[in-house]
Amino acid sequence: MYEKLDYQINLRHDQVKSKSTSTSIDKSANTWLLGLGYLLTEKFKLTGLVSTSFRAPNTAELFDVPAWGTTGNLNLKPEEHKGLELGASYATELGTLRLVRFESKTTNAIAYKSGTPSYENIGLVENKGYETGFSGVSNGWVYKLSAVHQDPINAQTGARLARRAREYGSIYVGKTLLGIDWGTQI
Repeated sequence: MYEKLDYQINLRHDQVKSKSTSTSIDKSANTWLLGLGYLLTEKFKLTGLVSTSFRAPNTAELFDVPAWGTTGNLNLKPEEHKGLELGASYATELGTLRLVRFESKTTNAIAYKSGTPSYENIGLVENKGYETGFSGVSNGWVYKLSAVHQDPINAQTGARLARRAREYGSIYVGKTLLGIDWGTQI
C-alpha cells in the first residue's frame, strides 16, 4: 500500500524588502504545503493538496509610479492565501492528462482602485475553479497544454473581481539541443 503513496511536505520563510528613494518596507511570512497522491492503478492517480502562501505588495503597488499615473499605498498589507486542491491524473503513451478542482481564500487581497488609480486591501477574496492539463514527451520534444476556468469574487460583496481572468491557458513546446533548453510558450 505505501509504495502507491506519494507525499510532499514544504515549510518556507519569505522576507521581502521594497525600497524607494526615501522609504523601505519589510514584509515576511511563514508558509506550508502538504500534498498526497495515491496510485489507484499504474495509470490512474488521485491527488490532494492543502497549503498556505503569501504575496507581499510589489513596489508599483506601494510607491507612486508617475509614468503609469498610479499613486502608491504604503499601508498595504500582504495577501495571505489558504488553498485546497483535489485532482486526478491519467497516464497514456502520449502523455499525462490531469484535472484539478481548486478553492482558495485570500485575506487582505490587493486590488486596483480605479477612481484614484491606486491599490487597496479589499478583505476576503474567494476563488473556485478547475484546471486541466496535458503534458508529455515525444522524440525529445516536450509539450504542455493547460486551461483554467475560475470565479474569483469579493466574498464581502459577491462581486466578481476586476482585472482577473475567468479563463486562461497556455501551450508550451520545447527541446534540448546542444545542452541548451529551447522552448516557446503562449
